[in-house]
Amino acid sequence: MLEAQSGYSTVAITFVVLGFGMGLAMASATDSIMGSLPLAQAGVGSAINDTVRMVGGALGVAVLGSILSSRYSSDMASAVQGLPAPAAHAARDSLRAALRVAAQSGNPALAGAAKNAFVGGMTGAIWVAAAIAVVGAVVALIGLPARERAELPMAADGGALEAAAA
Repeated sequence: MLEAQSGYSTVAITFVVLGFGMGLAMASATDSIMGSLPLAQAGVGSAINDTVRMVGGALGVAVLGSILSSRYSSDMASAVQGLPAPAAHAARDSLRAALRVAAQSGNPALAGAAKNAFVGGMTGAIWVAAAIAVVGAVVALIGLPARERAELPMAADGGALEAAAA
C-alpha cells in the first residue's frame, strides 16, 4: 500500500488502473440500464442514469473527503502538542499548513507526521471506496436485469415504429 515515501509513479499507476476500471464499469452499467428499458422510456432512463451518477459522484467525493480529513486530523492530534494554538490548529487542518508550520519552526518530525497522517487518511478513504465498490458490484449482480430490450420492428425508412413501442 502507499506510504509517505512512495513515489508519484505508484500513485499514477493506481490512478490509471482506477480510470480504466471506472471507464469499463460506467459503460457497462449504462448499457445494462439502457438495454433493460423500452425504447419509449430511453430518454427518461438516460436522464435518471445521469442524475444518479452525478449525485453519487458528489456524495462520494464528500464522504471520502470527510474520511480523509477526519483521519488526518485525529492522526495529527499528538504531533501538534506543544505548538502554539494557532499553529496547532492550522497543522491539524491541512497538510500544506502543517508543512509550512514545520518549515517555519524547523521541526522535520512535524512534516513527517503530517505526511504520514495524510497518507493514512488517504488509505482509509481508499479502503472505504473499495468496500463501497464491492457492495455496488454485488447489488448490480443481484439487482440489474439480465434481459435485453426487445428489438422493435423497423419502419420502411429505417426508424423504429413508435406504435410498437407503446
